[in-house]
Amino acid sequence: MGKLFTIENKKEFNEKIFTFLICFGIALLSFIYFIWKGDGFLVITNDFNDQQIPFTISAHKAILNGGISGFSWDVDLGTSTLNAYSFYCLGSPFFWLTMLFPANAFPYIAGWIYMLKYACAGLFAYIYLKRFVKDTRWAMVGAILYAFSGYSSINLIFYHFHDVIALFPLLLIGIEIIHEKKDYRLFIFAVFLNCFLNYFFFIGEVIFCIIYFIFRFVGIVSVQEFLVRTGKCIISGVLGVGMAAVLFIPSIIFITDNPRARTSIYLEKILEWQPRFLLYLFKSMLLPGEAMTSLSSVYLQKFYSSGMYLPMVGFVLVFAYMLKNKDWLFKLLIALICTCFFPFFSEAFYLYNESQMRWWYMLVLMMALASIKVLENLEENKITILGGAIGYGALIAFLYVLLEFVNYSEAEPDLIYSHFKLYTLIMIAGLGLLITYFLCTRFDNPFKVILATVSLFAFGTTFLTLYIYTKHGVPVEQYKANFQSAAQYQLPNNQYRLNDTYNLDSMVNNLAGFNNQCSTDSNSIREFEALFDYYDPVCAINKNEYKGLAELLGGKYYITPDYTVVNGQLIAEYPNDLGSTYMVEVCANPIGYAVDSYITMERLKEINVVDRGLALLIAPVIEENNSTALMRKELAEDTVNVSIPVSDYVEKNASKAVENFVRNNRGFTCRTDYDKDQYVYFAVPNDDGWSAYVDDTQVDIINSGGMMIIKVPEGEHSVAFEYVTPGYKVGLVISIFSWGLFVLYLLFYKKLVLDYSMQKTEGID
Repeated sequence: MGKLFTIENKKEFNEKIFTFLICFGIALLSFIYFIWKGDGFLVITNDFNDQQIPFTISAHKAILNGGISGFSWDVDLGTSTLNAYSFYCLGSPFFWLTMLFPANAFPYIAGWIYMLKYACAGLFAYIYLKRFVKDTRWAMVGAILYAFSGYSSINLIFYHFHDVIALFPLLLIGIEIIHEKKDYRLFIFAVFLNCFLNYFFFIGEVIFCIIYFIFRFVGIVSVQEFLVRTGKCIISGVLGVGMAAVLFIPSIIFITDNPRARTSIYLEKILEWQPRFLLYLFKSMLLPGEAMTSLSSVYLQKFYSSGMYLPMVGFVLVFAYMLKNKDWLFKLLIALICTCFFPFFSEAFYLYNESQMRWWYMLVLMMALASIKVLENLEENKITILGGAIGYGALIAFLYVLLEFVNYSEAEPDLIYSHFKLYTLIMIAGLGLLITYFLCTRFDNPFKVILATVSLFAFGTTFLTLYIYTKHGVPVEQYKANFQSAAQYQLPNNQYRLNDTYNLDSMVNNLAGFNNQCSTDSNSIREFEALFDYYDPVCAINKNEYKGLAELLGGKYYITPDYTVVNGQLIAEYPNDLGSTYMVEVCANPIGYAVDSYITMERLKEINVVDRGLALLIAPVIEENNSTALMRKELAEDTVNVSIPVSDYVEKNASKAVENFVRNNRGFTCRTDYDKDQYVYFAVPNDDGWSAYVDDTQVDIINSGGMMIIKVPEGEHSVAFEYVTPGYKVGLVISIFSWGLFVLYLLFYKKLVLDYSMQKTEGID
């Protein structure tokens, strides 16, 4: 039967190992200075600091305490663990790797996990790219181009985006194996892995795979074969999605009600973009990715994932390929590059939810493929490489003219905010252009030197972007000090919340709080915020800007570096490397308390928005419908007096608090003991996953502007609220069933292969 491990297999295996190691090594060189600077603790800026570190720690502890279907009290006012984190980390194999370590160790291992992501991105890109070149060494170069592109650099603050970059090539490998061997196993698993990883990016990947499939195989295979293969791919894809249903179905249910995720098609927006934004896209394509928190030109800041630069080679080899070839890849590149400038098509990748160019990593892989196909045949491509270099250089020069000399508006005539940064980016791109042309046209066998110089550029652009990000972020010493304090915080009474908007403070120890930066918090919280005419896709309403609101929501424990400026009682000191932070107790409602009146939605909206928090402190809001008819009959509508001090209302509500309030990551329990039937208000988001029980008997939950009210009888009673993420149980059943089908398919496929091998062996004998 021949040798199982041929010389060719050994060569390919060695190249895979080398690709993995060189990508890991480039990432190591890029990150190690910043890890060393923090004594092992990695801090970057913005979303990495404010979201990724606390989110990963919070998700880790929430899973241990309540499982993925439970409730996380530290995501704003409280949110489903699955819904809060399925976009960020729950489906990531890299996240589950961090679960092997203590939760609070994440900042110390984040840099090393980052390196692993880069290495995996390079490895899987190599496995895809090698199929298209005879000399597979060039696939190693292509892997570096993909893993360290401008897209990867600009998205360094979005840690979880790099999971997607790493695993996406598996989808295309699966499609190619279908073409090569009519084997659907890897494709099914790749669909599962990417769907499980991130539902948002997966939607864009599905659309890209459809486009790729059409450009790749139409005209290459017969119409009948194309249709049969399409049908089998659809069935395989559905099976892969079914395997991921335990996360995918609850996530889809969640985002259909999330204002940020709803598809909104505004004709004027999707038919044209403003010239300034088009210029920004043009610059993002041609020049190395730069820190989106501190841009050189067009915009001062722009939190879009628009980066496309391939280390050193830029567009030189892409243009060279397009000058000579008119095959499926040429057509696909033309279609994708044009798509970048037409919002109707670009936004379609994420169903007209503002894509923010987050699909560009897929185009980057196609650019890397075109580049290595040129590199493989340098002798034949010298003229086209010259054309590619001239074209790329001309576009860079044209970009500079547009930035420096064109007046876009009288209000802001100059769109260059840092000439030094812009010149640096142009210099890097220009130098890469010259080196690429020189190496490709003056060397007979330039593989090693091209591999070395591409690696050097990959390190340089990644390090430079990281440096700028960290330079404009919180100093690592300050962040570490905040982290040290946060790791010590405890709530003296779980009936109350931490009155603090900093994610880190509440999430490190899973404390109920007011943290305010999460785009996947509870939809009921959005409903509650609408009472104040407030909407923001990422940041929650500042509870301390509205009279009575922080008190209504139980914000009793205030964190401050200077307790003398807070009107409250000092109750704890938390030392850190730079000093101390302090917890001060201020007046606030308990989370659960009896109410004896209500206010209608119409009446609430008539009150000045700054006083609506106080109005809700006096009486909970209810809408006039059949479900609240009994409450309206039994309670009187309150007359709101906003001139009475907040503390008076807090004292009144505290006297009617529930007893023995205990919360966990599956819900909460308490006891009531009132001398008459009472309606009890709970300042907890009223998501569909809640079930309420009084003495083990399920009772109805009344919606109160996104919060919850239940009715309890007089006397002593036990109350329990249990939470299960909507769609989780259905998704779990579908996943188990789909995995069963996948295993049966694997066994059936293995039997076919064994039977075929035995028949072939017997024939030889």
